[in-house]
Amino acid sequence: MSEAIAFVATCPICKRTQLQEGFTYTVLEKLLKGGYPIEAHCEGCGLCWPVSIQQRVELGRVITGHLRKRLDALV
Repeated sequence: MSEAIAFVATCPICKRTQLQEGFTYTVLEKLLKGGYPIEAHCEGCGLCWPVSIQQRVELGRVITGHLRKRLDALV
């Protein structure tokens, strides 16, 4: 079973900051490579919005760091 990556996002409407559900590495890699939107959801007001480019870059760095650690563990 694959680990999941979660992220924090702030709702642009009600400004509520909350932890977003985790994505598996495989799903995030496909989303980041394919340019498909990664959406966040606010439980307070119900809004869904695509996360910013900066947040996508940060998620990419997290994935890269985790994958590097996994490869290092194999060597």
